[in-house]
Amino acid sequence: MRTHQYMAYLGLVCISLFSACGSRTGQISQEQHDALLGQKQQLETSLAGLQKTLGTKDDQIREMQERIATLEAHETALQTEMGELRESLSLYRNESQSSQTNVVPGKLGTVEAEYARLIDIALLNCRYLRKHMANRSPGLQFKIENKGARNVERLGLTLYFLDKTKNIIAEESITVISPEIPATTETPAQGTGSLKPKFVMRVPRDESQHIEAAKVPSSWDEGQLDFKICELVIGSR
Repeated sequence: MRTHQYMAYLGLVCISLFSACGSRTGQISQEQHDALLGQKQQLETSLAGLQKTLGTKDDQIREMQERIATLEAHETALQTEMGELRESLSLYRNESQSSQTNVVPGKLGTVEAEYARLIDIALLNCRYLRKHMANRSPGLQFKIENKGARNVERLGLTLYFLDKTKNIIAEESITVISPEIPATTETPAQGTGSLKPKFVMRVPRDESQHIEAAKVPSSWDEGQLDFKICELVIGSR
């Protein structure tokens, strides 16, 4: 569109020049004719350069507009995600008081680490299972309460066995809630299924059973155990 306008303008300029010369002498000399053609060629060259420059600028403007549109779309998606996250975290905080259960640093995502505050884990029993055998292993029992509003689909704990000076002498990670663990007497050590909101689960479910941990050093102070959440998968409401 701009090119056509400039060409029309150029034509008018040339016509005006020819008309001006013709009006003065009644005819145009060869010298005047050549001069006018030279001016016309210069104008056409300038116009072509201007057209190329404008085309480049138009391409740059379109590219910048596309980049701005992409950035705006990403910003909108990010704001939406952040809003949902803030809403979820606010929901978790307001629905129940936080527990004292700690998490292993760097093991959980932001939402999972926040929700872990709503999982209350109590150690019910922690003792040697076979005191009169050389291969003595600790037996553990837990009570787990889900104070939040989401299903706990999977829950893993890292166990820290302490000596009399409260130093960690052994460490082990176990899974206490998982839908992959069947509720059979052959696997009494772990929990089964998922833990619903506001529900309490005993792990193992059978009070006569214990989670059998790996063998610990003889320096373990029987009953002295610390634990942190190392794995957490939460489901929908």
